[in-house]
Amino acid sequence: MTPAAERLPPCFVISTGRSGSTFVSDILVRHPRVLSISEFFWATEPQVFPEGATSGTAFAEKLSRRDPLVTAALRARAETPEFRYPVDDPQRRFDREDGVPMIAAITLPHLADDPDALYDEVVAFARARPPAGMGAHYAALFEWLRERFDRELWVERTGGSLQFVPQLVASVPDAVLIHLYRDGRETAISMSKRENFRLMFAGVEMQRLTGIDPYTMPDAPEPTGLPYPLSHLLPSTFDVQALKDLEVPIERFGLHWSSSILRGLRQLRTIDPGRLLSISYEELVTEPARVVEEMSAFLGIEAPAEWISWTAGAARRQPSNWLRLPEPERERLDAACRIANKRLYGPDGPPVFTAEAVDAVDASSNQPD
Repeated sequence: MTPAAERLPPCFVISTGRSGSTFVSDILVRHPRVLSISEFFWATEPQVFPEGATSGTAFAEKLSRRDPLVTAALRARAETPEFRYPVDDPQRRFDREDGVPMIAAITLPHLADDPDALYDEVVAFARARPPAGMGAHYAALFEWLRERFDRELWVERTGGSLQFVPQLVASVPDAVLIHLYRDGRETAISMSKRENFRLMFAGVEMQRLTGIDPYTMPDAPEPTGLPYPLSHLLPSTFDVQALKDLEVPIERFGLHWSSSILRGLRQLRTIDPGRLLSISYEELVTEPARVVEEMSAFLGIEAPAEWISWTAGAARRQPSNWLRLPEPERERLDAACRIANKRLYGPDGPPVFTAEAVDAVDASSNQPD
């Protein structure tokens, strides 16, 4: 077991979501010295950092929560690709009908082959905790997991955690941050295809019409009198076709991304530059060896040759999807993301990958040495 006195500073990988951070988790989980904790804060919504002290019992209950909407999606076989719990395995404790505790849905299967056993250990640890702020509970759990798996540092990565920078830094004062970002136009298109982001906009519209967002206000009564498809996107009425029928203009995803980036950059300006590493997704997939070597140096760990080799083999550069949009949509999306893109990439904006350029790179990389 690696004692706390010998551990390396922990790290949070922060992003807006749909920026390639899942790939970063997949990279880090393969390093022998790193405990890669994936999508933990997604499991603690909707109130990730409540104010005041929380008892160990309440902390355990938070980690045991089953989200009614996620359960409805499981019953409809419409879970997101990040969902990793083997829900169709008859040997497992949780199933589609009754749902899966949120922490067991993604985070624990990323750590162990037996997520049920680890779930029991995590809940027992949480229940035994004395009253503390929620951030302190999280930090203690991450440190316990690091020791449990005998690693030298933990790295937590949740898509969308850029919004939590002040709370993360306050919870773990010695933590370092890796900010992963991506062309906002590409990020917005990716968001538009994912259920959780589409439901976010459904919740916003429900609250505009009725004053209630059932996804972020779980104790409130479900709103009534909603038009279709909103009427079929409540936790009790969730229908996959209704989610497909929900129309959200692409630029709304771009504006959401821009707002998240601009707010996050303001918060990151308060961080000691030595504690922050900023990486673009485009760099990661075009120069994977260089980027992971830079990342490992920042974390204070070596970069084994086989680790770099796996990353280089797994990196995939794709043509820029926003170029394929109809011109009016393309112009609206570009305008929605322009300011934030320039803040991240400079006056020329993000690199553009044409299909021809990507094909040429792939062809050259497949040539024999």
